[in-house]
Amino acid sequence: MKKFLSILVLSFSLACAFGSDHQQTKPNNTLLKVKNVLEKHLAGTNIRDLGTGFTIDKIQSSNSYEIKGDIISMLPSSQVKLIHHILNKALKNYPNLKLDGSIYFDRYIDSVLVNVSHRRTDTIFDFHPTPIPLEPREGYANFSKELHDVIKLKFKEGKISKNGVLSINNISFTVDLSGKITRNNKDDLKNELDSFLNAKRWKRSAFSSYFVMAQVTFALNQDYLIKDGNWYKPYITNNGNNYGDGWANLNLITPSSIGSQTTFFSYQKPTSTWNHKSLLSIVYDQALNKFRMPVIHFGSQEETQQLIDDLNNISSSNRDFFNFYNRVYLYRLK
Repeated sequence: MKKFLSILVLSFSLACAFGSDHQQTKPNNTLLKVKNVLEKHLAGTNIRDLGTGFTIDKIQSSNSYEIKGDIISMLPSSQVKLIHHILNKALKNYPNLKLDGSIYFDRYIDSVLVNVSHRRTDTIFDFHPTPIPLEPREGYANFSKELHDVIKLKFKEGKISKNGVLSINNISFTVDLSGKITRNNKDDLKNELDSFLNAKRWKRSAFSSYFVMAQVTFALNQDYLIKDGNWYKPYITNNGNNYGDGWANLNLITPSSIGSQTTFFSYQKPTSTWNHKSLLSIVYDQALNKFRMPVIHFGSQEETQQLIDDLNNISSSNRDFFNFYNRVYLYRLK
């Protein structure tokens, strides 16, 4: 059942509070000109929640600057022509610039963030840590099959009734950074799965240095459990994450102590089933070194102010997590 979510855009005074950042560095004037032109003339589109790259080069045949990238094909030709005209006016005193940039179209607000940098002649690799959860040692498919077989055995042994099985549509648990599985035991299975889950410690996959806790949900195949039906791959929507291989829904839990209390942040919007006191999202403009486009999703003025205070006092090490042109969700749990 979908619930209506009331989204309140913060007032100008609140936006200024985010802008009063510590140790703000003055951006390059040339790059700032390009940034301002693009942010102004790329707003007003129907494009939402999209990040894409672009380049700006001097075309010798026309002696003018042009933008190249996927964004050009998304815009009307008249708008592209206007952007190029304004851009060339801003750069008329610069004979031969080579620029690289990225554009982020916000998810909720009709606003655009642009970052521009001078192109480097050498190859630069910019690595950002990607939060990923631990995973079953035997894989999601085998884990799901063994989980079903354990529940089916409990049913045949009379430790859980038919109505009890039919009342369970999914099994949810939390996997911590050690691979330990923890359930809240609110369903009719109570403690019947404890021995199985205790023996199934999940592992860290290779090629990553940033692992996080996850709330994991496996859908249950009722026909297989009750009627000895055929085993099949359940359909499950994974909220855009590339984890779970279609067998499980994972919500990543990324904690960081960035204030007087523990504040959680993630790049996915937390599900409505979580017990939140407040939820705020923000975009970090790396070029201006400011937090911009704040949106309060819910929470009292006092509770959301705590999140605002956290942002204004965030350490430089934690600020690295915001160097993505995408919304970051910050929240506290009850």
